[in-house]
Amino acid sequence: MTVTPSFIEYVLVDLFAGDPAITARPMFGAVGLYFEGKIFGIISADQVYFKADKSNIRSFVSRGSEQFSYMKNGIEHRLPYWLLPAEILENPHLLMKWAKKSSMIELNSN
Repeated sequence: MTVTPSFIEYVLVDLFAGDPAITARPMFGAVGLYFEGKIFGIISADQVYFKADKSNIRSFVSRGSEQFSYMKNGIEHRLPYWLLPAEILENPHLLMKWAKKSSMIELNSN
């Protein structure tokens, strides 16, 4: 799950144009992405994942996205984060729109 510093810089500077509303912080071997202090995504293994729920999951699934998962003690754990499609990464307007939408999602801690 390593994340290279150059990839974090690419995400923050190149993809989000250095927008000060977008920040990144290390978390559990990955990096959390925040919009105005609210987590909306993660970077893991130099891949970008955005938070999803019933309000936006179809946008990810219809584009062939995969859900973030990791193995712990031989058990696969899935988190409500989905791989960001390349077409969204390459479109600054859509990227910010998706980031804002994902930042509004409140996850239940069951």
